Amino acid sequence: MKKTSHKYLQVDADIEKVISDLDIDLLGQENVQLVDMLNVNRKDLLPSWLFVEAVEQAPIAISITDKKANILYANKAFNEVTGYDISEVIGKNESILSYCSTPPYIYGELWRKVSGSKGEEWNGRLINKHKNGEPYLADLSVSPMRDTKMKTTHYLGMHRDVSELYQVEKKFQNQKLLIESVLNSSSVAMVVIDQKNGVILDNQ
Repeated sequence: MKKTSHKYLQVDADIEKVISDLDIDLLGQENVQLVDMLNVNRKDLLPSWLFVEAVEQAPIAISITDKKANILYANKAFNEVTGYDISEVIGKNESILSYCSTPPYIYGELWRKVSGSKGEEWNGRLINKHKNGEPYLADLSVSPMRDTKMKTTHYLGMHRDVSELYQVEKKFQNQKLLIESVLNSSSVAMVVIDQKNGVILDNQ
């Protein structure tokens, strides 16, 4: 990577330039000429700006960090989900989103998986916090980004706020448990069926 790219990435949120700087790390210096040649032959493919806009306009918070989880890039949805302006998070550690109620072992499991010898993707839910300190449930995916020697150089994080979805799921489960309780307490055989006469619930 260019000597100035690290500093540059921390003050510039232009994803196209970020990806351009990452190319050498991810592909290897010996492949840069090949990449340039392939780009020349991509006239009939989708333009590069479309891929850039896809990341920028994606309805999910996306961030790229270094190996220490310092944020180098974040898209617009990251701002919308967390409440942080992009300029506020560039150069900061992802831990600014951590909330005290998330058990430490969750973070330990995450880092063991993504930074281990296999460098695997981690998926799960944990509690994050907005800029104002308010907690939210995050559905998170973290993946290692590797160079040609399979050495991890960066991490790609994607997450969304699923707090409302969780509340709906929880309400549905509570209602289901209540109905089951009523059915099971009845001395008469009862059954709930769907429109195709499939059994949804019955009592014991």
